[in-house]
Amino acid sequence: MRDKRKSMPDAAGMKPFRLVKFFSFSGLVIFLVFTLVLSWLISKHAKRVLLERSEAYSLVVAENISHQVFQQFVLPTVVRYGKIALRNPEQFKMLDTIVRNATHGMRIEAVTIYDSMENVVSYSTIAARIGREGEGGDEYKKALAGESNSTVAASGTIFNLMP
Repeated sequence: MRDKRKSMPDAAGMKPFRLVKFFSFSGLVIFLVFTLVLSWLISKHAKRVLLERSEAYSLVVAENISHQVFQQFVLPTVVRYGKIALRNPEQFKMLDTIVRNATHGMRIEAVTIYDSMENVVSYSTIAARIGREGEGGDEYKKALAGESNSTVAASGTIFNLMP
């Protein structure tokens, strides 16, 4: 009889071990799933905050450039010439100098000024764009309506995170 009793506790002792193993692995899986979900949520929030701050900074820079162009170019040019004609090399050079001085040291790829009546590039720091029609797209239409718009361009893979 003693042999039967000894074998029974051994069999009962194996079941709790399996249960502990099950809980360990299922707990690990649940932990990993929640970690991935939480990191995804934090990433989305960080991207949204980054976009909001970037938009706010862009608006400040755009207002600064607009103010400087108006004060240093539009008013003096209208007083001196009576009208703005960027085909005049002197006027174009003056505007180009003001825009480049206003953006010096900032990480701004290009500044483009459109004719407000037509979708034509009147001025750009990229000379090949000047005079082109239809370059504004949806952003041009939103700007005419008084809306600001921004996009975040992100590229990369999980391998970019590796050291």
